[in-house]
Amino acid sequence: MLGDECDGFQYGLNSQAVEFDGVHGYLRITDIDNESSQFLNSGLTSPASFDEKHLVLEGDILFARTGASVGKSYLYSKQDGKLYFAGFLIRAHINKGTNSFFVYYQTKTKRFKEWVKQMSARSGQPGINSKEFASFSFFKPKREEQEKIASLLYAIDHRTLVQRKIIEDLELLSKAITDSVFSESICSTDLGKYIVQRTERAGEKRFPVFSISNEIGFLPQKTQFSGRELASENVSRYKVVQKGDFAFNPARINVGSISQYMGVAPVIISPMYIVFVPKKQGYSDLLNSYFKSSFFSNSMKRKLEGSVRKCLSLKSLCSLGIPDDNEQKRSALLAIDNLIRKQLSFEETIFQKEILLKGYFLNSLFI
Repeated sequence: MLGDECDGFQYGLNSQAVEFDGVHGYLRITDIDNESSQFLNSGLTSPASFDEKHLVLEGDILFARTGASVGKSYLYSKQDGKLYFAGFLIRAHINKGTNSFFVYYQTKTKRFKEWVKQMSARSGQPGINSKEFASFSFFKPKREEQEKIASLLYAIDHRTLVQRKIIEDLELLSKAITDSVFSESICSTDLGKYIVQRTERAGEKRFPVFSISNEIGFLPQKTQFSGRELASENVSRYKVVQKGDFAFNPARINVGSISQYMGVAPVIISPMYIVFVPKKQGYSDLLNSYFKSSFFSNSMKRKLEGSVRKCLSLKSLCSLGIPDDNEQKRSALLAIDNLIRKQLSFEETIFQKEILLKGYFLNSLFI
């Protein structure tokens, strides 16, 4: 059991978070990344008051003990600095006879997640106390085997973090290049020169209902709204979107709700959306780069209308400035985008394979 591998459990301190003092970091549930379980130091704070008994030490595993994050775990690393843990966390200090990485990886198994779900479902507010965490039982081989398993899983974790950093850097590079191209250009042409509105309606035809997410772009409405389709029973007025069409939500374009549809079969979207088509086939790459740029974002926000809910009309969109069409510039942007797209595809493929590999070891070895 987990309790047998620990020198005890301890609850965190109850202190207000204040501006980071440069030394004493404050570790709260929200400072642990949901995907990687790494410490997020971007919004680092300090506790208003603290003592050394709440200082996180090497070999410590911290667990969220209440709320929607119950069971979330974090293994302390010295590189995260001097940290004091908050009250909604429980500290388990792994004893010297057990590999702390090995124990930590036990908390990433399906078995542990099912245990957390069952243990925390006994009341309206999910929660697991220290005695209950101590009761979690798991597979424990000899120390030598623990070391081998932990080393393998750590190597996969490290590789995954490296891949994620490469993808983030490539995305930053893409944005920087796009911003540079448009910020250095003289915008002497209205966007309306490049696009024309599509007004086709669904009528009696039946098409899948889609929405536009500000992060993903076009996706089935059921996917965006967790299995629910919000479309009305009569979708005859819904707008048809063909491959290569762009669409945006006038009331949400300020948060990025604009995208190009690249699916094969036609779909329909709510009548509130505005659909438009590039006038020439070669304009798509230029428009995609333009809509990703800070130049577009800043220009678009100055055109928003309305007192309560800011919207962007098609007329205002068409009046936005965009560089004159330049074949050389469009070719350069396309080459850059293709290079980054290939690199992202390659890195994401590796990333997914390593996720699957880690899952295999976690859920086959730790039964």
